[in-house]
Amino acid sequence: MPAYVALVVAAVYVISIPAHRAEYRERGGVLKRYWASSLRAAVIAGAEYVVALALLTAPAFAGVRGLL
Repeated sequence: MPAYVALVVAAVYVISIPAHRAEYRERGGVLKRYWASSLRAAVIAGAEYVVALALLTAPAFAGVRGLL
């Protein structure tokens, strides 16, 4: 069971990040605002990865602990 959960989390994680980047491109000004900020692109991308990973793994841990 843990291997299956890890596989699902990894698959969704790999798909979700490029999808969000494509959505930012469609909106037009989002990527320009990122470049205008004082933060480096790596910091912004790292924050997106951490949030995506937290959103994907939190339900799995809650399910394993019997909270759902």
